[in-house]
Amino acid sequence: MLHESSLDYPTVTHESVVIPNELGDEKISLMVKQSISDSNLIAQMLLNGQAKFAVEISSPYTIYRKIVKCEHKNGLSSEQVVDLCEELVEPPVYLRPLIIAELNSPLSIQLDKVHAVHKSWYGNKINILPGSILVRGQFWLPTSTMQSLVRIAKDEKGDLSPGTYEVSDCNSDGFYFKVTMHPNLFEVFLNPGSYEQRDHCNSILSGALSTGFEILRREPEYQPDDESGAGLPPVLHILYKKMVREGIETWDSDNFRSELAATSLRPIALEKRSYDND
Repeated sequence: MLHESSLDYPTVTHESVVIPNELGDEKISLMVKQSISDSNLIAQMLLNGQAKFAVEISSPYTIYRKIVKCEHKNGLSSEQVVDLCEELVEPPVYLRPLIIAELNSPLSIQLDKVHAVHKSWYGNKINILPGSILVRGQFWLPTSTMQSLVRIAKDEKGDLSPGTYEVSDCNSDGFYFKVTMHPNLFEVFLNPGSYEQRDHCNSILSGALSTGFEILRREPEYQPDDESGAGLPPVLHILYKKMVREGIETWDSDNFRSELAATSLRPIALEKRSYDND
């Protein structure tokens, strides 16, 4: 399998980005873009119609999970529109880009260098089952305009202390804030159990957004050309217009305060709810 920390395909790259397509009160529509480099086993399967791009949608609070395949012509890139119905899911909702095997029966392959796998796999025979996940991308958190800015990742390098996270800006494949979490915090974030843990996760999201807003405020490349937000990356342009519409000071304003913007746009849910039957 190819994923962020995989050594199975040392020279193969998989890129993905999730951007807002339509954001409304009752419907959230997202564009999921994926691509993979050529000259490898997964690329061969895509070109031969033996694999498809897909997206996994999961909502931990409602135990909702669905894999949606991309109906596209055989190729090494895809653009897939995913619609989320808020009646079926409860935030946070996670999207994970995938490539899955589209087979009628198991596929037996003798691996060698033409498949671009690690040399330790040369000469091994594998069986790929129908529906097998061939590529697993990172989780995206695109439930709203703000959350579409956030991409969570686990600290694989061991740089962070338990319970901590850090925020950085990324604009190589569509703008987003990357929130890297210590593994123990990452697991709690994906599978919160108690009300207190869920409340903590909401606080983390607000804190991460506040830090992200500080990045926008200080970096010249994220300043708009005019008061309409022109010149910003698409997702930041949407966010800027939303802030203007709702009367929230934007990050290019002298009166901007990041903590007020983050909690105004993504309020922390403090209402008491019973989770005894969850």
